[in-house]
Amino acid sequence: MKHYPRTDLAKRYCDTLSGLSLISSTKNLFLAAPRRVGKTQFINNDLIPEAQSRGWLVIYVDLWSDQNKSPSALICEALHQKSKEMEGRLLSTARSAGIAGGQIGAGEFKLDFTIPAEDVPTSVSESYQQLKERAKNHTVMLVVDEAQQALSSDDGKKATFALKSIRDTSNQQIDQAGHDFVLVFTGSQRDKLSNLCSPKTSAFYGSSVEEFPLLDSNFIEFFIYAVNDAIGSNAAKKLKRESTLGAFQILGCKPDLLIDALGKYMLEPIERSIQDVALDMVRSAAFEIETTVNALTPIQRAIFKTITLNSQNNFAPFSSNAISQYAAELPENTNLTVSTVQAAISALRDQSLLWQPSSGKYLPEDSSYLAYFRRR
Repeated sequence: MKHYPRTDLAKRYCDTLSGLSLISSTKNLFLAAPRRVGKTQFINNDLIPEAQSRGWLVIYVDLWSDQNKSPSALICEALHQKSKEMEGRLLSTARSAGIAGGQIGAGEFKLDFTIPAEDVPTSVSESYQQLKERAKNHTVMLVVDEAQQALSSDDGKKATFALKSIRDTSNQQIDQAGHDFVLVFTGSQRDKLSNLCSPKTSAFYGSSVEEFPLLDSNFIEFFIYAVNDAIGSNAAKKLKRESTLGAFQILGCKPDLLIDALGKYMLEPIERSIQDVALDMVRSAAFEIETTVNALTPIQRAIFKTITLNSQNNFAPFSSNAISQYAAELPENTNLTVSTVQAAISALRDQSLLWQPSSGKYLPEDSSYLAYFRRR
């Protein structure tokens, strides 16, 4: 389906990052959005093109793209790839000017902007310095998608401090060199993403997380027009505004799920609406969550529920207070010790139900479980 443009939103974010906003002049942006609400499509089709239209160099890296590589390795590779791209442009310009080999001058006055094939820096700072040498007088925007993954290791945490240092240094030097560095961090859970800027020990302490605006009724008008135009003469299956908007809201304002619902709706009997299909999808998802929870051992279930319901608090999972809360969910004579709790939490992490943003702190991997436990 054709992309629904959000040009004004992209301009607002770029204005903020470039210091043109009356509200904020921060050089970093933290955007939180649940999965499948159109965040990645917005970044690729609106935010990056807007930044590029301003002459910015944009580097995109997804920290979930390769779980076998560390966050810093993924960031280094992305920066290095952009350096190679810039080298290609410089070499092309040099050849057009009759200069061969990517070198100008000789001795101490020689400028060499080629990058040895094997020279892939292993630190974020070195990778950025390599890029900076080939991107003079450019604003560089680094977009780090699923940025909360940086908190899953010491390597990732060090990478965030390196990025903070680069940002601060660039801000101090921008007036002399015309070079700037701005950061966009995105994440699928606000609680996870906030761990990059809320604890005093975090690299971006003092920054705030902004909720990515969900698509509204204007998107529904766009969606209905596109679908009905494609359907053509099949009047019985043409979408109606009320049921389509209802389906979209039931599905959490997630365009990908609405497209899934549309595919199912086209195969349904005429008397069924797309809203009916959306309700079926939600019931099916709720059943999957319940099945997962019921498959846990009683102790795992009690701990998972308690940690999830306390995920927005400063909860200490091994404290006497926490163990009392776990015990309240279990039969009276259940033997609960710190070591039992540790084993259960380890099992929950292995099942990708909990993740650990920092020492002694655990959060649910999927925020859907918070809504599930609150309803019960």
